[in-house]
Amino acid sequence: MRYRFAAAAAALSCVLVGPAQVGPAQVGPAKRYVSKEGGFAVVFPGGGPVKSKTTDTPGGPRSSTVGTESHGKAYKVTYAELSPQVFNGRTPDLIYLDLLSGAGFELNQQKVIPGKNENTGREVVIEKDGKFTRTQMFLSGSKLYILFAGGDKTAVLGKDGQGFFKSFEITPPAKPKAGNDAPPGGEG
Repeated sequence: MRYRFAAAAAALSCVLVGPAQVGPAQVGPAKRYVSKEGGFAVVFPGGGPVKSKTTDTPGGPRSSTVGTESHGKAYKVTYAELSPQVFNGRTPDLIYLDLLSGAGFELNQQKVIPGKNENTGREVVIEKDGKFTRTQMFLSGSKLYILFAGGDKTAVLGKDGQGFFKSFEITPPAKPKAGNDAPPGGEG
């Protein structure tokens, strides 16, 4: 179980440093993006192409990242279905703390934020060398959502960043269709 949870923490670290680099799904001004498979909707600011990538973590969860990157700004949403062993009688608070400490964050850097559903979330804002990152995490059932904004202070903490985080909503899960093998993604 610890190995799988460490893999989830590694996935969180990847979100903070690595962009999704797969074919474009949308180009243009900020537009609402809906992921039926991911069970969320969000508005990506900036007008860059929306790209998606799915990653299989050895011994851990399969995660999907959707986001935009342009002009030194990045906005992303990663989601993963966590295994039942991760929960094993543990509260969401303990899971968040393990993820944050496993990703190398000091526990005093995180704060509790209102949840998008039945649980509260967590947020971390970091500044280094004039660059900012803001990360929020939410659990919904066994699904973990990680929102990320990176860039200069205005991109992360200004109007675009605020709008990105406020626009995120968890939507009802998609009902599987017989014979539908479409890749993960969304609609613009």
